Amino acid sequence: MHHLCVKASYLGRFSRRALCTSCVVILTLGASFSTVHADSLNDALGMTYLSNPTLLAAREALRVVIEQHPQAQAKWMPSLSTSGTASDTLSRTKADTRTASKTRELKNAMSLTQTLYRGGRNFAELRKAEAAIKGQRFTYVSAEQTVILSAITAYMDVLRDRRLYKLRKANVELLQKRLDSTQTQFDLRQRTLADLSQAKARLSQAQAILVQAQSTQANAVETYNQIIGRAPQDLSMPDVPTVNTDDLEVFLVQVDKSNPTLLTAEYAVDQTREDIKIQTGARLPTLAFEASMSHSRSKELSAPPASRTRELSGTFTLTVPLYQSGSELSQVRAARYQNNQRLMELDAARRAARQSAIADWNNLQSARASVDAFSQSAQAARVARDSIAQELEVGRRSLIDLLNAEQELANADVSFVQAQRNLIVNSYTFMRTTGELTAASLAVSDDLYDPQTDINKANWNLFTADID
Repeated sequence: MHHLCVKASYLGRFSRRALCTSCVVILTLGASFSTVHADSLNDALGMTYLSNPTLLAAREALRVVIEQHPQAQAKWMPSLSTSGTASDTLSRTKADTRTASKTRELKNAMSLTQTLYRGGRNFAELRKAEAAIKGQRFTYVSAEQTVILSAITAYMDVLRDRRLYKLRKANVELLQKRLDSTQTQFDLRQRTLADLSQAKARLSQAQAILVQAQSTQANAVETYNQIIGRAPQDLSMPDVPTVNTDDLEVFLVQVDKSNPTLLTAEYAVDQTREDIKIQTGARLPTLAFEASMSHSRSKELSAPPASRTRELSGTFTLTVPLYQSGSELSQVRAARYQNNQRLMELDAARRAARQSAIADWNNLQSARASVDAFSQSAQAARVARDSIAQELEVGRRSLIDLLNAEQELANADVSFVQAQRNLIVNSYTFMRTTGELTAASLAVSDDLYDPQTDINKANWNLFTADID
């Protein structure tokens, strides 16, 4: 009876000290949160959108493809050139008498060439350029979504790992106090050597896990810095985005209409169809018009005045290919084969998009269920731990029972934190499947890149090489 009283009074003092320590930690954290600026997820995405080099490179790749449009338009334009020559001619003759003369001639010419018909290739090349731009725009959307999802994942990984580190550290501190308490009771012959060894083993295990958590957190911080462009500050837990997962079939129909990868593959098919027309057009007649104007001045130095000549000419040239060594036929066949290849790739992209969409749908459903399950598990583990601690005070439980209960509670808290992270990441992954994970949809910045602005600038931009 005396043994139980001593044990109960000691555990009561331990509980009061732990409660006071927890209050001090909470007050300290509250004070620090009031003074440290918290980076929201939207802030991090805005920084990523403006500075991530992968995304900036994707914009430049889109601008490169946009330039195919003025290159195709240039096929409709004439070419104009000018040339000038100057020559001195010295001639000598020898008959009855020796004579010599020197003639200076100046000549300049200007020519204009305009292709009137190229077998329909001008139209086909223009349509191919437009299809290439549309396809590249969706390639850019895919790159933008990938970068944004990487930033969200990095943000949530840092937030998760910081929370896990705090949980692991709190667990180590709790087990250290548990070991100190057990050591005191062991010295008073109120605990066995097995109890003391079990407390030491749990503390050592928790310390090893804490070191791993610290390393994982450091790696997550470095990944955050690499993707977002600056070190993470104090991060705040974002809200779970609202997505509709009521009907899988409706979701799959939306994927077929708006998945960026799928749309890119569709426009790749359109490009190969125009390629067939371009290669076929090489076998058709071409019609061109050429005009030239020249002016020449010739003067014999010893016999003025100078003679002047002006010429103006215009020529229509019709070229009908009869046989071109067969290479053009091979190019037509190659274009048709490539069209078949793109069609098969489109079918593969459609299957992959469907499989990815179903996986994303299932993962999101699982993540939602996991959050609810681990939340209830953590609550139940906390009640169980508190009950076992009370039963230990009256001798109905052993120390190992309490240590196991605390381990179960720690595992439940860790699982709940991981489930919260997975729910948010999976929700945004679900949005990516339908092309909704863009800077415009998420409103991450007021300075959004508009590809149409570059398209408008490039349209008929045939007189300058300057870029922004």
